[in-house]
Amino acid sequence: LSFSADGVIKTGGLDRILRVDPEARTVTAEAGLRVSDLLDALRPHGLTLENLASIQEQAIAGLVGVGAHGSGARIPPIDAGVLSLTMETPSQGTVVLGAADPLLPLAAVGLGMFGVTTELTLRCVPAHRLVERTYLYTRARAAAECDALLGRHRHVRYMWIPYADAVVVVVSDPEGSAEAAGHAPTEDDARRAAWKFRPLTDLLETLRYERAAGAPADDGATPGFGELRDRLLSYGPLDPDLVRRVNAAEAEFWRRCDGSVRVAPSDRVLQFDCGGEQWVLEHCFATGTGGRTDGTDVKYVTELLHAIESSGLP
Repeated sequence: LSFSADGVIKTGGLDRILRVDPEARTVTAEAGLRVSDLLDALRPHGLTLENLASIQEQAIAGLVGVGAHGSGARIPPIDAGVLSLTMETPSQGTVVLGAADPLLPLAAVGLGMFGVTTELTLRCVPAHRLVERTYLYTRARAAAECDALLGRHRHVRYMWIPYADAVVVVVSDPEGSAEAAGHAPTEDDARRAAWKFRPLTDLLETLRYERAAGAPADDGATPGFGELRDRLLSYGPLDPDLVRRVNAAEAEFWRRCDGSVRVAPSDRVLQFDCGGEQWVLEHCFATGTGGRTDGTDVKYVTELLHAIESSGLP
């Protein structure tokens, strides 16, 4: 963050891997390196980051600076893995903060207010594969089973769909763990891919006929989930009735994905399709400890959904 509107410092040119230490399981990189490039550099050494946010095209200093949390009740946020940090300051010049420095946890999430971060050393973990399972719950079931899921699985993700009694629940566990035992992709999953997308593609065809004048350009490419959702909403992103139809089609898409399994390297599983272009507003508040919540997280989402739906917001 800048205290002046006169200019901005871009660190995209600081994009080098400086050191990888496979024995110590650490990596030192310049602040502007993209997360995806960092992960690619770690892969030959059999290493990866313990936790990741959903998007891997941001700079590593940005990933750390915003306190990206990833998923999983017992896995620390990204900034907890910072072992040292170098920054340039206006009054103190180059400042290097080590693991024992009490300022390190503050500077790591300081968003540049302490100085311009130029270099970070991060803790790594051995590369591993995750077994991901996707389910569709009702809101009542999602609320009732929240603690149990957090206590049982390494990674848990909830996606609540407004105007539909539908919560997408995605859980992931290390391949070979007890929680992942008995779960594997099937040939049926691959064969049913087009069938899963049909609620979205059918609605797209319907909207093309209904609203031909506002139809977005079709480049002929086969879209994924996020792009399909973007195309659907482009017909009227502020039209509450259209949003309801899109959300109903999305809920049916996820219903058809219920029980599906994917096995892949952890960095590929933890990076997921958020659902296309969107504005994001994140709220952070205490909601319990360890694998047990105090219910404020579900209460917050429930109240937010009620506010959206009772006001007819798109």
